[in-house]
Amino acid sequence: GLCGKPFHLISSGSGLTLVASCDGAADLTRSVVISVQEFLKDWDSPIHLRIGLHFGLLETIELNDGVAYAGSAIGVAQGIMQCADQDHILASSDFIERLPRPPRKMRIVDLGEIEVRHRYRKSVWNIFGDDFGNRRAPRRFILAILQEPVLIVLEHLSSVSRSLDGLNL
Repeated sequence: GLCGKPFHLISSGSGLTLVASCDGAADLTRSVVISVQEFLKDWDSPIHLRIGLHFGLLETIELNDGVAYAGSAIGVAQGIMQCADQDHILASSDFIERLPRPPRKMRIVDLGEIEVRHRYRKSVWNIFGDDFGNRRAPRRFILAILQEPVLIVLEHLSSVSRSLDGLNL
């Protein structure tokens, strides 16, 4: 368990969602990061993981055959995971802000803000160490950076074009 309490794994297509609760957000966040770090250190498999971490509120729904969870936090975590490439551990700023002090030998790099759900932007961080995670920036962030200057140039060209249209040449 995490924080000495059980957690729930929910199958979501080809992935899993882990739902956990603790008395203190900082304890849960640190526990999750350390658990992921320890798990990946010993991971020797041809299967590569992409991990998206987010801290948010969920609704618990009692069903006849168990419990289901609903809430935007699941969608945000999934969106962050979808930004990742092979072996990335990406986390929202909501998750990182609750991390009291990073465990030793862990690096946390601010990747900037990106759309993680339709029209919903979040600041995303990359978590890695010498023997876990992926220190490279995910392709989606590199593409977003490369596209920004082009959009600015096109915006300036359209304003120049409008100015020229106003001239009676």
